[in-house]
Amino acid sequence: MKKIEITQTSHRQALKQLCDELNLIISDNNKINKIISNGNICSVLQDDILYSLKDKLNKDERYYSIGEYDNIDLFVDTLQLWTDNIIILRNDDTIIEEIEIIDDESMLI
Repeated sequence: MKKIEITQTSHRQALKQLCDELNLIISDNNKINKIISNGNICSVLQDDILYSLKDKLNKDERYYSIGEYDNIDLFVDTLQLWTDNIIILRNDDTIIEEIEIIDDESMLI
């Protein structure tokens, strides 16, 4: 499992750090078509310029779509706790990468 440790001391800088590091991980693997996380992390990603709302949102029993992040479908996992702070990068049903977000100063999460 990869880790992104937030070291910035302002919200804007912490958001930039999270998104920059996430984008580096995503760019290393072009097979990713789903980003799944808890509602907390997904709401943070909605604050980035790469987020866009889709015309049609999908929902099943466990995941619901809240838009796209960098043209990749963004889903909230209803079974993840608010404090889980894990991002799962998937290609359909195959997990490509899991990323733990560490934010000891609570700048984002």
